[in-house]
Amino acid sequence: MKTLYTLIAFFMYGAAFTQGNTIQSFVTKGWNIIAIAKGDLNNDGSEDAAIVIEDTNRKNFLPNNEGMGHDTLNVNPRRLIVLFKDAKGYNLKASNDTFIPSENDSTDYCLNDPFVKSVDGFFIKKGVLHISFIQEAVCGRYNAKDRQYKFRMQQNDFVLIGYDEQLYDKQKGDIEEVSINFLSRKKSRTAGGNYFQEELNHPKILLKTFKLPNLIPLSALKKEWENQFDF
Repeated sequence: MKTLYTLIAFFMYGAAFTQGNTIQSFVTKGWNIIAIAKGDLNNDGSEDAAIVIEDTNRKNFLPNNEGMGHDTLNVNPRRLIVLFKDAKGYNLKASNDTFIPSENDSTDYCLNDPFVKSVDGFFIKKGVLHISFIQEAVCGRYNAKDRQYKFRMQQNDFVLIGYDEQLYDKQKGDIEEVSINFLSRKKSRTAGGNYFQEELNHPKILLKTFKLPNLIPLSALKKEWENQFDF
């Protein structure tokens, strides 16, 4: 009986897929692929894949009655899945159910979709998975923030190896940048820049090293905006 319940849960929720002939095998029923990146992630000559899937539950499309911002808020959850390909098909290497935020935020009706779904924001290059986010709003604020994450196979796990952040004021032109190399344990912070006025553009770079016992696996990351790397 226990085996029967396990099989029912498997087919209803798609939570236990570890192998499949096609990429579509890993897409839970009622979910859609919203972004896909292909490339060799483990240096075996096969074309691996990373996908982001999104639930389509109509109950998660919320009306916005605030009079500004987006009329409808899509708060359906998203899942990031990393698949390695071999002669038999695809194998699940890593996944995360929280890292990729929903298209909208139920508490912030002005926020645009932060996940960059285009080939410039979600792609695989030289064995590294690149994922980009842009946090900006259509109303209520001038600050915006860009973040880029880099992941690759390391120590038999799919881990975070790089992080870049740009915080800028769209009205004043002030800009700050942070870049972290998790492999070398080095971090740089650049402040005092301005992309509007050259006379105000005086960037200063602060370099530091930090201690990190182990690299951070993709599966351990929180919601994108909740990850703080205050080394």
